[in-house]
Amino acid sequence: MGDELVERSEPASVRAGVSRLYYANHLHAVETIVPKYSIQLQGRGDDHGAIIAWLKKRGGRMKLWGELLSKLRTYREHADYHVNGSHKGNECPICMGKIKVETVTAVKEEAKRCFDALGSL
Repeated sequence: MGDELVERSEPASVRAGVSRLYYANHLHAVETIVPKYSIQLQGRGDDHGAIIAWLKKRGGRMKLWGELLSKLRTYREHADYHVNGSHKGNECPICMGKIKVETVTAVKEEAKRCFDALGSL
C-alpha cells in the first residue's frame, strides 16, 4: 500500500509512499462505500472531494473517517507539491503549521486506520 516506500529515507520514496497511502484509501472508499451507499461520482478529479464531503455530512464516525481521509489527502498534496519551497504555502495547512506531521510512521498508521475503518462502513 506504500508502506515499504515510506520506510526508506530518500525523499522521492517518501513522497511516493505518502501518495500511495492516500490513493489506496481513496480507491478503497470508491470500491466499498460508493456502491454500498449509491454515491454518484462523475469520474473526475473532484470525486476525491465528493467522497470526503459525503462522509463528513453523515456525522458520527463517518464524519471522523471523512476528516481522516481529508487529512491523508492533504499529506499527499503536500508531499507531491510542496517539497522544494517553490510553492505558495499560504493555503496548505501543513505549510502553515495547522497540521503537524510528526513522522512518516504516523502517516502510515493513520492510513492503515482509515483503510480499516472504510472497510467497516
